[in-house]
Parts: sequence; C-alpha cells; structure tokens
Amino acid sequence: MQSNNVYSQKEVDHQSNFNIGIGIDLKFPDLDQTPFPPTDLILPIDIYNILRIEPGFGFSYREEFEVNSLDEKNKQFRYSLGIYWLKNFNKSAMYLGVHIDNVKTRNEYFLIAPPSKYTQDEFRIGPLVGLEYRFVDKLSVGGELLVLRVTTKSHFTNSNNTVPRNTKGWKTANSIKLRFYF
Repeated sequence: MQSNNVYSQKEVDHQSNFNIGIGIDLKFPDLDQTPFPPTDLILPIDIYNILRIEPGFGFSYREEFEVNSLDEKNKQFRYSLGIYWLKNFNKSAMYLGVHIDNVKTRNEYFLIAPPSKYTQDEFRIGPLVGLEYRFVDKLSVGGELLVLRVTTKSHFTNSNNTVPRNTKGWKTANSIKLRFYF
C-alpha cells in the first residue's frame, strides 16, 4: 500500500549538548538619538540546551559632503553580550536573561569654525525576554523585548573648550534576530 502523506516540516532535535551558529540582530533605532549601527552580527552558543551565550558586534561609518567639501564624519561601534536561560517547546523556544552592550560614537564636524568633535560612550544593561521559532533544523527567527539601564558619557570639544555631559535613565528596546545554526 502506498502512502501519500506530506510533511512540510520535520521535528527539530533540541537534544544536542552544544550548538553554535551565526546570525544578525536587526535593531530598531531611536528616532531622537544618534543612529546606532542598525544591525549586529551575533554568534549564538547554546550549551546543554538550557543556556545561550550570545556575543555580538556592529559598526557604522559615514562621511557627509557639502559641495565637494567634507562636512562631517561619524563612526560608531557596538559590542554586546547576552546570557540567557532557554526553554524549548518543539519548534520554538523562549529565553530570559540579561543583555549588556556598549556603543562608542565619534563625530567630527568640519564646517563649524573651528572644527569640533563629539564623543559618546553609552553602556546599557538589563533583562531580556525573547521568543524564537525554528523553521527548519538550522534556521530560526526570533523577537526580543529589553528593559535597559542606560548610562551615557559624552564630550563636545571645539578649540580649547570641552563640554562634558553625563546622563542616566531607563528605556525599552526591541529587535528581531535571524539565526543560522551549524
């Protein structure tokens, strides 16, 4: 007897003791802030199917010109680390943990006389909750919600004058992550 059953997805095996992958973290930048790198490269490392360690980094570099003259340079670099507890449910997973990141921004302005510089270091830490769905064994998409404690140190410098500014506060953030597992 011939069977005509068609299965669109197979069951995901979450029993491996160690999984490693690569992915991207699509950020949603604040509209009122200097744009952070919109995408991070991430390296998810799952250990014993209950712990995920996920380092990441992102960068951006931009130059603006006005009538063939360099007006502004903007450099940003972000590095991050997430440590999450995993709970797997068939093809999906929920994870809870802590997220830490640091963003360094360096701007130079040339049309202002005299030329000036702006530097900013932002440190963020806080809890994270995320959901992940595995389409197939090796590919997943997930969404995250974070509540972050933000500490920012910045300096605006022109000629011999430096103006420091330090801020502290709380904010929410979210992102979408695409992960590919080896």
